[in-house]
Amino acid sequence: MHLILVLLAFLAANPAAGQVRIARIGIVNSLKDMGLAVQTVENGSTGFNSYSLLINMDGVINGEESWPGAKMHWCHQEIIASRDFEDFHCFFYFGGGASGGFVRDFSTLQHSNPGMMASMTADAGVLLRYRGNIDIALDWYAEIGMHLRKDENYVDKYNLSWYANGLLHCWMPCLTIYCKF
Repeated sequence: MHLILVLLAFLAANPAAGQVRIARIGIVNSLKDMGLAVQTVENGSTGFNSYSLLINMDGVINGEESWPGAKMHWCHQEIIASRDFEDFHCFFYFGGGASGGFVRDFSTLQHSNPGMMASMTADAGVLLRYRGNIDIALDWYAEIGMHLRKDENYVDKYNLSWYANGLLHCWMPCLTIYCKF
């Protein structure tokens, strides 16, 4: 939440950021992540930037874990195609970015292990822009990165491994409901 407030304050106070405007603020809903998102648009650009502050729900929804993780996600998406319908405009986008936070990962098949994660992301989806103040986005994103966690067998040791959940859960869609400005 603080990241989004800092971003809003920066864009409002920085005269050099006059070319960048906040286009949408929304709520992210998925089986893997939930949270808040902000999309910014730069004048003359064919794409947009998405900044998200997310609660990582890995294992929480199905009752395997009692508390969620948290991560920040940024992605620059370029519009690759668009189509105008009678009631809405449809944009197809693809992009890349980065994410990081404190999340769980299944380093062994027996249990998940929380730790710090840093990754690169790839994102693809569709944005439905309606005539009113509500826009809807449906996208999928994969994260390939590293996960630093406590060793499952030795208490005083740490392990660095691939962040497996970032690729294992990329098939789960993410629905974001935006309020546009």
